[in-house]
Amino acid sequence: MMSNASRSPKAGGIQDIELKIKRLENYEKWGNLSAINFEQLVDKRVWDEYWKSCDGLHKEMEKCQEKANQIKAEIEKKIKR
Repeated sequence: MMSNASRSPKAGGIQDIELKIKRLENYEKWGNLSAINFEQLVDKRVWDEYWKSCDGLHKEMEKCQEKANQIKAEIEKKIKR
């Protein structure tokens, strides 16, 4: 968060970064958080099927967006007189 990387909050000019970091630290302490590796808890076949489905869904969403963009362009062309 504090690096000068081009997409870091600091480089992006986000205000009160120190306060936000402190809030995150407090939340982590309060919530007693721990990482869970879901992939290790689920059968590999089921996990792989899930991600294959997600990939397919994303591809279909991209196709739908392309079609929506085409529809939008046609509508805009016809209503601009």
